[in-house]
Amino acid sequence: MVGTNTSMNMKTIYKSVLFLAMALTAAGCAKDIKSVDDPQLKKISFVGVTDRSTRSALTTDYYVTWSSGDKISVFANGENKSFVASNLRDDNKTATFEGMAATADTYYAIYPYNESATISGSVITTELPADQMAVDGSFALGANLSTAASASDDVLSFRNAGAIVGLTINGEGISGIRLSSADDSKLMAGTVTIDVASGSPSMTVADGGSKYVHLVPGSGSTLESGKRYYFVVAPGEYNGLKLVFENSSRDATCTKTTSGTVTINRNGNKNLGTFTISDSDWSSN
Repeated sequence: MVGTNTSMNMKTIYKSVLFLAMALTAAGCAKDIKSVDDPQLKKISFVGVTDRSTRSALTTDYYVTWSSGDKISVFANGENKSFVASNLRDDNKTATFEGMAATADTYYAIYPYNESATISGSVITTELPADQMAVDGSFALGANLSTAASASDDVLSFRNAGAIVGLTINGEGISGIRLSSADDSKLMAGTVTIDVASGSPSMTVADGGSKYVHLVPGSGSTLESGKRYYFVVAPGEYNGLKLVFENSSRDATCTKTTSGTVTINRNGNKNLGTFTISDSDWSSN
């Protein structure tokens, strides 16, 4: 019995020592992790200046406006940090963006903020949405990607990476519009890479991207007749364009196409004109 008690006491002491060692190790690790999670970040303030059509609300001259609380991704030494807009001025074409980031030789930024966006060198990978909410007289919030680079922590001059395509609709019951190349040969949206090295960002849609952009009502069940709407697409040359107008209540569509090469330039505003859809134009699916 004495031997058994001694053995049990030794096991208890061993467990106590083991738990103590684990606790000390955990404490040491916590201290190390804290030091790693506090990598000399500093508060940085940028002046964010927009390009024509850079943001979400078009004015009559195709300039755009920032909104208080807008977020951008700022990349410092490869790390993606969220910066938030405030202090709007110059008719909301200029804003102050503040956040925490490490010191870097060059800061890169993209609107809108995407926590999943990454950067390699000067090339940012992010998402150009294929499904976009229709906005009367403008384009979907966050769809029009724009980028900037700064060798200081002062000014970020944003430039459009994509392009916008506008049209006016004349018809009732339109529940959505799909825009694609006429032969469905070119990718329009999805995961994109944007090279920010020059003053004119260059966008490429990655393999597996979407061949169309789908515009759907932002409110209500249909798009409003007589209103103008905009798609945001990847710039490039398209083998004609195809518009498929959808009518969910009829389970019907109406297709309009253009032939020949259509060039949609970066930061461009391609006007497709007015499309009239009458009752006889709908074809059942």
